[in-house]
Amino acid sequence: VTVAGLFGDQVLRSPGEIALVAGARSFTFAGLSAEVNRYARLLLERGVRQEHRVALLLPRDERMVIAMFAVFAVGAAYVPVDAELPDDRIGYMLDVAGPTVTLVTDRDVARLGSAAGRVVNLDDAVVCARIAELADGPVTVAERGGEVSLDHLAYIIFTSGSTGRPKGVAVGYRGLTNMYANHVEKIFDRVVAHQGGRRMRIAHTTSFSFDASWEQLFWLLNGHSVYVINEEMRRDPQQLLAYYDDQRIDGFDVTPSYGQVLVDEGLLERDRPAGRSVSADATGVVFVSLGGEAVPERLWQQLRDAPGVESYNLYGPTEYTINALGADLADSPNPSVGTPIFNTRAYILDQNLQFALPGVPGELYLAGVGSARGYWEQSALAAERFVACPWEAGARMYRTGDLARWNDEGRIDFLGRVDEQTKIRGYRIEPGEIRDVLEAHPEVARAEVIAADHPSGGKFLAAYVTTARIDTSDDALRRSLREYAAQHLPDYMIPASYNRLETFPLTTTGKLDRNALPAPDLGQSTAHGRAPETDAERDILAAVRDLLGLGDGAGLSVEDDFFQLGGDSILSIQLVSRMRRMGVVISAADVFSTRTVAGLARLSDARQSELAAERTVPLKDLRSSRLWPIANKEVDLPGFSTLVQAVTFVVPPGMTHDTLLRVLNRVVAHHAALGGRLVVDADGSFRFEVPARSPEVAKDRMVIEALGPAWPDPTWRSGNRARVEELARSLHLDAGVLWRAVWYTGSADATSRLLLVMHHLVVDGVSWRVLGDDLRQAWELETGRTAEPLLPVGTSLLNWAEMLAGRAAEPDVRAQTDYWAETVTTDDPLLGSRALDAALDTRATAKVLVIQVPARVAGPVLKEVPGALAAEINDVLLGSLTIAVGAWRARRGVGHRRVLIGLEGHGREETFVPGSDLSRTVGWFTTWFPVGLDTVDIDPVTALTDPGASADVVRHVNEQLRAVPDRGIGYGVLRELAPDSAGRLVDGLVPQIGFNYLGQFGPGGAVRDSAWEMAPESPGIVGSADRTMPLFAVLDISLVAVQNAENNEWTLRGNIVYAAGILSEAEVSELLELWVQSLETLTSCTTEAGVRNSGFGNPEEDHEDQR
Repeated sequence: VTVAGLFGDQVLRSPGEIALVAGARSFTFAGLSAEVNRYARLLLERGVRQEHRVALLLPRDERMVIAMFAVFAVGAAYVPVDAELPDDRIGYMLDVAGPTVTLVTDRDVARLGSAAGRVVNLDDAVVCARIAELADGPVTVAERGGEVSLDHLAYIIFTSGSTGRPKGVAVGYRGLTNMYANHVEKIFDRVVAHQGGRRMRIAHTTSFSFDASWEQLFWLLNGHSVYVINEEMRRDPQQLLAYYDDQRIDGFDVTPSYGQVLVDEGLLERDRPAGRSVSADATGVVFVSLGGEAVPERLWQQLRDAPGVESYNLYGPTEYTINALGADLADSPNPSVGTPIFNTRAYILDQNLQFALPGVPGELYLAGVGSARGYWEQSALAAERFVACPWEAGARMYRTGDLARWNDEGRIDFLGRVDEQTKIRGYRIEPGEIRDVLEAHPEVARAEVIAADHPSGGKFLAAYVTTARIDTSDDALRRSLREYAAQHLPDYMIPASYNRLETFPLTTTGKLDRNALPAPDLGQSTAHGRAPETDAERDILAAVRDLLGLGDGAGLSVEDDFFQLGGDSILSIQLVSRMRRMGVVISAADVFSTRTVAGLARLSDARQSELAAERTVPLKDLRSSRLWPIANKEVDLPGFSTLVQAVTFVVPPGMTHDTLLRVLNRVVAHHAALGGRLVVDADGSFRFEVPARSPEVAKDRMVIEALGPAWPDPTWRSGNRARVEELARSLHLDAGVLWRAVWYTGSADATSRLLLVMHHLVVDGVSWRVLGDDLRQAWELETGRTAEPLLPVGTSLLNWAEMLAGRAAEPDVRAQTDYWAETVTTDDPLLGSRALDAALDTRATAKVLVIQVPARVAGPVLKEVPGALAAEINDVLLGSLTIAVGAWRARRGVGHRRVLIGLEGHGREETFVPGSDLSRTVGWFTTWFPVGLDTVDIDPVTALTDPGASADVVRHVNEQLRAVPDRGIGYGVLRELAPDSAGRLVDGLVPQIGFNYLGQFGPGGAVRDSAWEMAPESPGIVGSADRTMPLFAVLDISLVAVQNAENNEWTLRGNIVYAAGILSEAEVSELLELWVQSLETLTSCTTEAGVRNSGFGNPEEDHEDQR
């Protein structure tokens, strides 16, 4: 079966599951198949057939994946072309490959010459229209003009060539199918079994110009979801890890050098149970695949010892279909490339082609079905590397040039190279190719290139040249050589240092004496640059010097090129991480664009000035406001001025009044929004102002009270709640009084309590965690326990507001309007006697019904059902609620199976605005958005008691929730900030049911009394608002999972706040009973046959209190 056949089979098995996510776009298997088939027919129309080549010069998005599968659907071969390559190299590759068609976009179409064949621009309106017209069913044999054989050509991948030009490795379909079968049995099935059989989310971070890009796509063929990471994000470890957390990525493939960076940035710092079997509520990455270069001992041990993480090391040259050998890190205490994959033989031979004894180094040869055809249009070179296998009649084996040995465990250890070839950051490099390019330079008589050890670890390329003339200065020659190399070589093949010699040292036999070459100088300066003048320049230059291992003797200037000093993409990432920890705001993309310390310092200074500058942002004007949507939605509601959140913190023993004031002032000054104010202009519109510097106001905002004898019994807690309401009424938004505090003092040798009450405008659930961390850090600073400053704030609240306003006008967001308009205009019959009325239905008239789901139901619902149905806990809770509402309506003669529910999210959707960083920002980011959920063709009354039917509803709800674009943030942006869309959404239906699941709270909090943590006797985050504030829903449900400290049993607790003028207590109680019944029915799904592992989902995710 070819890859196209495997994909078609998976489409039939999982048509409605998510197959591919790229940016804001996601595709089910059926949807992806439709796109692939349209692209395939476009290729057929352009004359593509079996054995033809199709060049792909495409951006890193969904079109690249679609095009690759489309080429396979035709039975042709693709040739990936990296847009970052020089034009000269691209032209050579196309000339050799001879594509029938080249797929391209506006970005690169002007770079193509006649060698590209028929050029098809996927951004062209006519091409797009034609694709949309083409049939989306599977391509038939008749259309292709014949069957596709496993022996047909699948792709040509170009690698560095020793002859001075890249060589194209031609690979057939058979090797891909073989490797897929191996991975399913040896990797996928094992990992998935340890994850309870659920569908996995795999991040695609590998360049598509590498054959290893199939490592992640094989997961898609196996029915899992692949997330294509864009170019900027895949090079920024902090952004990448934030995306992994946000999208709950399960696994990915990475080179060891970048893998080490991700580990150092916190990849493994997740909450996992010990062992390889990971429970359904685990978080973080659980699968890592390494490849492309040798794995360092440190990384091997870190991944091997990480609880709940399964890691594999995969080895294989491009000439043997991606991988030939593989090792499970758990099977070996030391780095190894393992054993051969299916249908593969590995031979370690001496110079006489005799078997090397175990433990004795030799050259590695590979034979089997994964062997490539050879090098495209380079048969002589292929004959040198693909040689006859003495032990298999008519078979060939590939001479890898890698030095290896069999170890005592029967596995293979990689030892290095037997020739000059080297690998840097996963790229295979032939120094001879670089040498030939340099020798073509008009001033160079002879050149040699070596891979030298970098002072910071790893390798770098060093060039040595002799010249025909001596009147050119060394600096001028270096500049000229670098510019020349950049015109002909990819960036990873450009030498970091250039050294002019009078003659090359030779051995007694007349060969180059590499050991006698002078040590390459990474401190070469290409100009008489200046010394650092600003703090930012000094900090960045010191970091560069340290990171690159350049001693004080290296005469560095702020104008030296980072990459010419030996920097590379991995080191640039490490530089960014180091500088961010120091408060210098730069990105990996900045390092590539500016390349110098001076340029980076200018960028950082400009951004710091922007963040610190005073800003005034309009708030109320829904058509032009630059404030965040949730504030626009609620600012003019009655009682808004008292909408607060409060937390009681534990204060360490020995605290003094003056110290606590300094701690508060330091934290408030660090978070500018806390010093802001709400201003009403003469025309009635609102603005939110943030001063350039917050005044020291803690003395005026904090009062001192004794804990008293009642502490911490219920009487004290009740009084504390009353204090929250009192302080809420004392806030003055227009005067900038957005917070108040009470310090409850006790004995000097005991902990005390700090009650902080803050207006919701400047705080949410995530903010309290940031504030707690900063209170602790500020206290340690003020008491001399540390010299480390508070961690910098990333994207400010007001910058985020401006970014959202900008996104409101962008096409991908505006395209969501129809989705949201349909959501709020589809019929949703009244639950009670009338619709919600803001004047009548307020907090004063509301009643509360307590939710208490017993442990016998809550335990399985929380810990077993999500895993059994491959769903999230939200899917289970909302699916069962949808069943309950449908059954409740049916009892009243309403046969409506759809319910409109208002959901809340934390709103810190950094992927919605690429480059943003909200991890340390204090403010109100909550999103609120409507979702329409239904039981499809399943009778909700039946689903109340039928586990199979209820499981199908949960799966369907799972799919509906996964279809919500951008996790719902677009709704508020369009409703509040986009004039053209607002009308269609404002006039729509308002969900009658609100739902907010706040996550899990374990037993540990009952006994902890740790400094700057939430007080163990407090209820956590307390919300309060004036009783005149209108209700947001007829039924507003808040739910939390709580674990009993004594018996570890889980319960679900919460409240239903309901409009007593619309529904009676009996009606709400009946609905609650039906909901609990539906949940209890779902608990049977953990044992019912046929319901396990049929849907798409992820582990349960804990949520902060989001409002």
